[in-house]
Amino acid sequence: MLTLAPNIDLVFTEAGAPENRVRAAADAGFDAVEMWMHTDKDLDALERASKETGVRIVAQLVEPRPQFLADPDDTHAAFFEGLDRCLAVAARLNIPRLVVGGGPGVSRIKREPSTATLIDVFSQVAERLSLIHISEPTRQEAI
Repeated sequence: MLTLAPNIDLVFTEAGAPENRVRAAADAGFDAVEMWMHTDKDLDALERASKETGVRIVAQLVEPRPQFLADPDDTHAAFFEGLDRCLAVAARLNIPRLVVGGGPGVSRIKREPSTATLIDVFSQVAERLSLIHISEPTRQEAI
């Protein structure tokens, strides 16, 4: 079944704080939203808004946004620190999906090493994710 989940960092901006955007999404008839993972979000307020409205936060974008294809020699430490923060938030708010982008290709770097770097980083992400379990809330739990 298709679930439409507007990104509260892009829409309902007139509502102000992220928790109020969750409420605005509910008022507009949505039962799910996604978000970017900025560290300035009030997680307690988001959790309250989600419980009050029944709107589930179903995905978050891992930040900082990666540039895996830009430099195969990069350790991507900032990305992995951000991933760890996002995993903690996902566990806290029971967010079942993370969105990880690969970044744009760079013409000065050949496709093969770029692709190898992307596979390596995504493999590390998958390994970290396999160590945790975040359950999809049932409809009953979301209400």
